[in-house]
Amino acid sequence: MDYDIRFEEKVPLDEYVRGQRIEGYLQDRYTLLPFLSIVFGLRFDYFNRTDELSIQPRGSLLVELPNNSELQFAYGVYNQAPIPALLSPTIGNPALKPSRASHYILELKRKLSQETEIKMAAYYKDLTGLATTDEEAAYLNQGVGYAQGTEIFLRHQRGDRFFGWIS
Repeated sequence: MDYDIRFEEKVPLDEYVRGQRIEGYLQDRYTLLPFLSIVFGLRFDYFNRTDELSIQPRGSLLVELPNNSELQFAYGVYNQAPIPALLSPTIGNPALKPSRASHYILELKRKLSQETEIKMAAYYKDLTGLATTDEEAAYLNQGVGYAQGTEIFLRHQRGDRFFGWIS
């Protein structure tokens, strides 16, 4: 089905959607063994427009390998409040809730020299509660999805005045 917004009737809208946020983050690192550490974190978000407090756990496990390398596994939950226009009572849905993503990351970092390091990472993100349009309501939290990929990052630093990277 073809849809062209240029032919839709324009409706003047004079509306202001405003909100307040309270956010906080706690994190601590524990060294379990000389080559093994773990990080625990919690993020707290409150957005008065959705009247929802979200608690988002995060953490990582870091293993220092004997060849100047580090292997890290990280996990985290990330919530994102809808943009204000989607919460509009006129053109949106004030009952819309935040979307949620669970991140899984595996990263290998290695120092090639005192000035150069390389990082290789693989990640997967599971997405739920994404805002989508619906025939009966302007927007609903019914979308799901995922993202996955790999990244290679090379950084070189020479003294205090020069560094470069490519990813």
